[in-house]
Amino acid sequence: MAKLIAKVPEYATFPRFRELNIKNLLYYQVELDGLGQQLTEIEQRDRRERGSPVHGEHYSKYADTLIQSQELAPGSQGRKQWDLVIKIRECLRDYSNTHKYDLYL
Repeated sequence: MAKLIAKVPEYATFPRFRELNIKNLLYYQVELDGLGQQLTEIEQRDRRERGSPVHGEHYSKYADTLIQSQELAPGSQGRKQWDLVIKIRECLRDYSNTHKYDLYL
């Protein structure tokens, strides 16, 4: 069969798994929504505890300060917001790549 499809590409038919692809996109959306809510909560906490290096001084206001927090020890309180931003970026990248190919489900 593979040889025939290689010779005549028009014979190639593959399942699109439309329903599973749609569910996958919905799961990404729910995950991204939850991550966005977590980020908002961390930003609000950081604003309340302004000036405390342990809780991220002004991360929600100054991106350069947030980016510098990646130099802190992994898992430390001051680095939690940066770690979440990285997780959001990865999820957004996966969602965008999946969504890009599933536009024509």
